[in-house]
Amino acid sequence: MVVLRETGRLTVRLTIAMSALAILAVVVRLIARNKVKLTFNLDDVFILLGLLFFLGVEARIYTSGGTLDESQMNLNELINLFKYIYALESFVTTSITAIKISILLMYRRIFPIAEFQRYALVVGVLAAWQLDLLMDGQATCLTYGHFIIGYEISNMLLDIAILMLPIRVLRTLQLSMTKKVVVGAIFILGGFIVVVCIIRTVYLSNATLENPVALYNGLNWTSVELAVAVLCACIPTYGPLLPTQRAVRALSSWGSHNKSRAGNRMFKSFGYERQSDNNELEHLSEPSTQA
Repeated sequence: MVVLRETGRLTVRLTIAMSALAILAVVVRLIARNKVKLTFNLDDVFILLGLLFFLGVEARIYTSGGTLDESQMNLNELINLFKYIYALESFVTTSITAIKISILLMYRRIFPIAEFQRYALVVGVLAAWQLDLLMDGQATCLTYGHFIIGYEISNMLLDIAILMLPIRVLRTLQLSMTKKVVVGAIFILGGFIVVVCIIRTVYLSNATLENPVALYNGLNWTSVELAVAVLCACIPTYGPLLPTQRAVRALSSWGSHNKSRAGNRMFKSFGYERQSDNNELEHLSEPSTQA
């Protein structure tokens, strides 16, 4: 039986907490969809795939040894740690890519606008490209710090692109500035993931034998990054579970027919539907049909 060091105890507590957060986020998402009889869509499949690989990362962290701090390890524990790090990047990349694709697929359901869907497709291809480069067998050796910096810069740019995608569409809808801010805030909540990504990059890029604590902290922040990504991908689907619809009903006025259709599809994906006769949003009582 592995004896936990002090840093190992923190890692175990963090691993359990982040796993519970991610699982709870997905479970609440599924409950919200079931409450209003929404169909199980492809974005739900990808968020489950992202969760599965995230739990694989957490399981490996949990079983890696008594600590992630290199300065507290013997030779066998160091060997196991480096094996873990080698496998970690494949699991992390697969998980984060699946989560990004899940968000983009949700965007495509919400916004039936051709230009927006083209942008979402381009970002999705770029996100999947990361995974392809990892698995094509043509990789070359890099120092770990340089690898992390290059990887995380592209990762952060994709995160920012995904966060900005709905903002442009919202600007084209004929809504008051207050209403645009309310809807945009749902997506901007995901901005915290960029902050976590920066923290993780700083730690991992500075990990050396002389600074082993940086690697330990960086790997722990990997757990936080993935858990927060799962949560941010699920938050926009929680509409049907809100205790009141007043905030949502405030968004029922639309301009042109095409823009109104985009708005209706957006709220339908959140579990609400606009009624044309009284301009109010009500919970869906029938299964949603996707165009």
